[in-house]
Amino acid sequence: MSHRFTVGGSYSYVSEKDDALNSNLSTGAILGNNGFPTDSFVGVPPVVTDPGNIPQGGTCPGGTNATSSFFACNGNFVPKAGVFYNGATLDNGPSDFALRHTFEMHGMV
Repeated sequence: MSHRFTVGGSYSYVSEKDDALNSNLSTGAILGNNGFPTDSFVGVPPVVTDPGNIPQGGTCPGGTNATSSFFACNGNFVPKAGVFYNGATLDNGPSDFALRHTFEMHGMV
């Protein structure tokens, strides 16, 4: 302050990850099915069997998750039964909420 002014600044580098599929968390994004995670199931899935019918009237071979994972006739992924599954990590990646490089400068006269 000897010359009646002062200057300062800072820099930060951020590398954050999250499980958010979409950075737009407004009501419109949630109602438009854009804000939901790809798969929110966490736990050990039970044995399920797909009946093999497509709702539009076609046929599908069906399947069961007793020995391996499969895609159901409606297009949904069904994980293998008896093995811990964390579906929320499917959307894990760089966060849209973190600013990678931030430089701030301030002064006072």
